Amino acid sequence: DTDDAFPLISLGGLTDTDGDGRPNECNTACQSTGMSADTDDDNDGVLDTNDAFPLISLGSLTDTDGDGRPNKCGAACQATGMSADDDDDGDGVADNLDIERLDNTVGKLPTTSAANPGTVGNPYLISTLSHLKGLSTATGYWASGVHLTLTGDIDASATVSWNVGDHDNNAGTDNVAMGFSPIGVYITADFKAVFDGAGWVISNLYINRPASADIGLFGATKGAVIANVGVTNVNVTGQSYVGGLIGIANDSSRITASYAKGVVEGTGGYVGGLIGASFGSSITASYATGAAEGTEENVGGLVGDASNTVIVASYATGAVTGNNRVGGLSGRAKNGSSITASYATGDVNSTENYVGGLVGQVTNNSSMTASYWNTETSGQSEGVGFNAGTGTPTGLNSAQMAQQASFAGFDFVGSPPGDPIGDTPWLMFEGATRPYLYWQDEDGDGIAAYLDGFPLISVDGRLDTDGDGRPNECNTTCQSTGMSADTDDDNDGVLDTNDAFPLISLGGRRDPDGDGRPNKCNTACLAAGMTADTDDDNDGVLDTDDAFPLISLGGLTDTDGDGRPY
Repeated sequence: DTDDAFPLISLGGLTDTDGDGRPNECNTACQSTGMSADTDDDNDGVLDTNDAFPLISLGSLTDTDGDGRPNKCGAACQATGMSADDDDDGDGVADNLDIERLDNTVGKLPTTSAANPGTVGNPYLISTLSHLKGLSTATGYWASGVHLTLTGDIDASATVSWNVGDHDNNAGTDNVAMGFSPIGVYITADFKAVFDGAGWVISNLYINRPASADIGLFGATKGAVIANVGVTNVNVTGQSYVGGLIGIANDSSRITASYAKGVVEGTGGYVGGLIGASFGSSITASYATGAAEGTEENVGGLVGDASNTVIVASYATGAVTGNNRVGGLSGRAKNGSSITASYATGDVNSTENYVGGLVGQVTNNSSMTASYWNTETSGQSEGVGFNAGTGTPTGLNSAQMAQQASFAGFDFVGSPPGDPIGDTPWLMFEGATRPYLYWQDEDGDGIAAYLDGFPLISVDGRLDTDGDGRPNECNTTCQSTGMSADTDDDNDGVLDTNDAFPLISLGGRRDPDGDGRPNKCNTACLAAGMTADTDDDNDGVLDTDDAFPLISLGGLTDTDGDGRPY
């Protein structure tokens, strides 16, 4: 009776799944006895009308959106006949595309338009740390053919307190923050999509997972494209296959124009400043400047282990420490890997065998062409610890590293500003710098080196109208840094001293007399703040009176001022 909704009316054989005395169904005869049907047949708190499994109770399983489907469904759950919910918050967005799967006010990553989301012309947009966090859990964005792009810099400082748990797989130690959860899981859910950083930077990323493999911003990639992205001030710790950008890159993954700065540590091997290990992939025009440290084999400043991998126009400058197969650029190169037009300068240390300023060990038909290491800063007299491949890297001292002539086989942009073309990726200043990639922003002023009039001196907030790295004005303090003022602030080819509108570019409009005033000025021109020239040939005769408004008198006498010489 204590459990019976109708203690004085017998069920009389009617089905009552949850044993509360209310029948699952109650027809007219049933109702005539005074009973009514149960509205929650399995007594799990979800009305039958909303319950995906009205006769199977949730028990203690979590069901965020109250639809009778548990968020997770293990073997015991599945044995009852239930399956997991694929939309835990009931917002109409599948969990594998929901960046906040338990918050029905947040759904997919944004796109520019609703049509064809995630395509090359309409990629998913990542502009906040919340978006990046969502990408780390929403595996639907990891699929081949999906396109994602950064739309701004992201400060990931908050990751230092994320995911408190058993970071070292040791119940005897305190739980601590494990930080960011890498994007992509080796074999089971590799990242296969296209990620375009568009030149933006992710800073202060923290990952502390010393008992886990495949650790980096991207844990594991397979046939993915990672391009134009930088990670700075990273603090990444894993077990093996650990990199500042990628833990392990597989199966034709392509890494282009990307870089990592910070500290990368592995409690095991296969540790690299940019990539822990690369198998059948390519690394082009990329670099790493942070320290890479592993306690076991295959540790490199750029990549820990390169197998059947193409490395072109890339470099590493960070200190490298490991116990076997340790190199300034790569710990090992094997299975037909090639290293071309690349270099390393970092201090290299090994506790055992096969240590080199460029590569620790080269085997299996691998090759090195036009590649270099710094014999002084690396502390290594040999470029390769064990070389069973083809080619030999060239050792240079620090003075030689600052001379362009030392780098035979490197293609250099002539002098900034220049054009970023694929076969001229390098830029350097004779006697002052080692080679660096033309698109780098060494002085941190947001202007790529090949466009920067002073690529090693920041404009530091000074007004620079045309974005050429030369400030409009340069006072004594400015000059003391080595800079000088721009003489053409709007970069329209007219010197400021002659330019009627020195801060407004002609933008290709015709200006025969080179005074910065266009011959004609339409609505768009007027909106920019310009007006049309009234004397296009600058001969002192107004165009309205000039018989030859585009031909200057050039000093010829014109008595009546009609533009016709005497």
